[in-house]
Amino acid sequence: KGIEISKGFPSVLIDRIFDFYLLIIFGSIGIIKFDIDRNFFQFFNFILIAMMLFPLLALNKKIIRFVMYWIFKFTLAQKIKSKVSNSFNVFHSEINKIINLNLIITGAFTMIGNLIIFLQYYLIVKGLNINLDFINIILFMTITSLVSLIPISIGGIGTRDGILIYLFSLFNLGAEKAVSLSILIFVIIYIGVGVLGFISWIMFPFKKTTNFEKLLSNK
Repeated sequence: KGIEISKGFPSVLIDRIFDFYLLIIFGSIGIIKFDIDRNFFQFFNFILIAMMLFPLLALNKKIIRFVMYWIFKFTLAQKIKSKVSNSFNVFHSEINKIINLNLIITGAFTMIGNLIIFLQYYLIVKGLNINLDFINIILFMTITSLVSLIPISIGGIGTRDGILIYLFSLFNLGAEKAVSLSILIFVIIYIGVGVLGFISWIMFPFKKTTNFEKLLSNK
């Protein structure tokens, strides 16, 4: 579309922040409800607090300028300082345009989108004949998603299995059911959606979509 990254990235960032804080809210509720062992989550709590603060710091212009100053001072990035500074100004200008009352609507769509994802999880759980209600499934999966954000595996493989085994043990559910659920989530949610996206890309590649939109605009 010819849109600069500094202009396009703010909308993506805001979208991710909405998803992220929704996970934090439900995940925190789950940790409290299930009275999860604090020692088990001691390191995770530290990571969680850091992840909560990072988006807020990233949106603070003064803090980012301070960080950029020291990066430029001690690296070879000084050569591209003017270009980076310009992109930085554009980025924060676009952020300021996005942050308004319309974000309430964005929040509503975020809830609807995540509700659909939770429904997918619910159907997978019921397909495995696992005795969990919808609310507990939401809390389980948000905690699992938060832990999977820790960059120690690819696609949450391993970390998702481990946390599901732990959470299932709180309800006297076997580890084999937790692993089965984890595998199906990876196959259906990750690989399945990826395959659908690939098929869509082949059928409607970006250039064709762009030309089609131009044709509509001309009409």
